[in-house]
Amino acid sequence: MVYRGEGKGPDVLLIPGNSTSSRSFLRQLEGPFGRAHRVFSFDLPGHGGSSPAGAPKKDYTIAGYASTLLDVLRVLGLKRAVCVGWSLGGHILLEAAPRLSQAAGLVIFGTPPIGKVSRPENPFFPHPAMNYCFTDHLERDQAVELADAFFQAGSSAPEFFVEDILRTDGRAREILKGSFSSGNFIDEIETVAGLTIPLAIFHGVNDKLVNARYIEQLTIPTLWRSNIQIIENAGHAVQWENSDHFNELLGSFVREVT
Repeated sequence: MVYRGEGKGPDVLLIPGNSTSSRSFLRQLEGPFGRAHRVFSFDLPGHGGSSPAGAPKKDYTIAGYASTLLDVLRVLGLKRAVCVGWSLGGHILLEAAPRLSQAAGLVIFGTPPIGKVSRPENPFFPHPAMNYCFTDHLERDQAVELADAFFQAGSSAPEFFVEDILRTDGRAREILKGSFSSGNFIDEIETVAGLTIPLAIFHGVNDKLVNARYIEQLTIPTLWRSNIQIIENAGHAVQWENSDHFNELLGSFVREVT
């Protein structure tokens, strides 16, 4: 399922995270940002309004999701789009990055680039809800706990985040775990070090899941403004919790690279 805003400006494609849908980007698809840009988003196979994968063991891997992303770009004719990935969406974007040389720019948030070899600093914080990202069947209370982990302390997730988690094909989470644990993914640290197009990295200051210090130690020659862009008053789901600041930053990046 593909969704499009009403704007007519530069092309922007938004890639959702694990067990979420395009609804997580409603504050970009709609409103001033959506009117100023030609914004698209899509539901990953087995997520949101998309049907379960036809070949789960292939399509639910990080490589399979990257192939889906490339298909979406091709079908929509978005050769020069700015591609934006949240959490798992960012890992999908990095997996596809070597084949996105014509893209105007890339944006990731909630996505620490990971490599084949472990590093001294851990890319993720040890949060109990992280296990649910790779668990087949989730009870409602577990889905609520996972959704709330996307938001800063003291905030609760909107109900549709919980609905999307429960709606997701559980095999997608389980197979994704095997994809990562078997090393069946591109070395993202090498990828960001070798990019030739601009990469912006946004980070919610109160993210419970991702360690910003880890990202700061990576070599990223094309990093936009030479720094991670910190967004105040937001956790993992910065595009929702502080959409004004997020949209302002994203709009500035789009204007500069297009």
